[in-house]
Amino acid sequence: MMGLVVYFGFFTVLTNLLAALVMTGHAAGSRTPTCKSAASPVVMTTITAAVTMPGAVYFLILRHTWKPEGAQF
Repeated sequence: MMGLVVYFGFFTVLTNLLAALVMTGHAAGSRTPTCKSAASPVVMTTITAAVTMPGAVYFLILRHTWKPEGAQF
């Protein structure tokens, strides 16, 4: 149980989960007011920024710290 708490505590995992939920609701074509507001441009822009930030941090700061060897390479 504690492993799930730690896993879902990561910002990247939470933003990807949120993005998946909103995009799935949008793709399903729900016409409920909740789904319409969840797919608004402001929400989409916020989710895009939240997903882009960890990628940018990894690319700019962390990519040189991982040196794959063997099967990982």
